[in-house]
Amino acid sequence: LPLLLGGGLSIWLLRVGRLQSAFVSAAVASIIFMVVFWNDSVPFADQYQTPQQIAEKFQNLTDDEDNPRLAQIGLFRPSMVYYGGGRIHDCEIGKQVLDFLASPAHQSYVIANSEWFEQVPHLHTQLEVVARQPDFPKQGELLLLRQRIALAEGDASTRY
Repeated sequence: LPLLLGGGLSIWLLRVGRLQSAFVSAAVASIIFMVVFWNDSVPFADQYQTPQQIAEKFQNLTDDEDNPRLAQIGLFRPSMVYYGGGRIHDCEIGKQVLDFLASPAHQSYVIANSEWFEQVPHLHTQLEVVARQPDFPKQGELLLLRQRIALAEGDASTRY
C-alpha cells in the first residue's frame, strides 16, 4: 500500500512539473515499503516455516533425552540443521531408516514427507507417526516418525 500511494503521488507530482518532489516521494515510499516488508510481512510468513515447527515438535518430544538423534529421508532442508539443533542424518532407503531408529542407546526420530511414507506401506507396521505438519507451501505433509513401540497387551493407548 505505501508503494502504491507513493507511486501515485510521484506520478501526480511529475505531471504537475515538480520533478524533485516526485523523486523524494518515490524514495520515501520505497523506504517505507521495505521497512514494512522486512519487519512485518517476512517474519509473519517465516513463522509458518515447516522445518521450524517440526523441529520444535522433535525438541518437545526429546526434552528429557541426553542425546536425541534426528534423520531425514526423501527431502533435504538445510534449515533443519539449525532448527533441529544438531546433526541431521541422511537416509536414502527404508532399511537405513529402520537401522537408524533401532539404536537402543538414543531416542531417534526421522522426518519424512508424506509422499515417501505412502510409497512404503510395508514399513507402516514398524514406524509410528508422532507428529504431522503441513509442508507449506507444497502439498502434502512432513511427518515425524519413530520406531513403533510395542505396548503391553490390553493397553488402551495402543495405536495399531
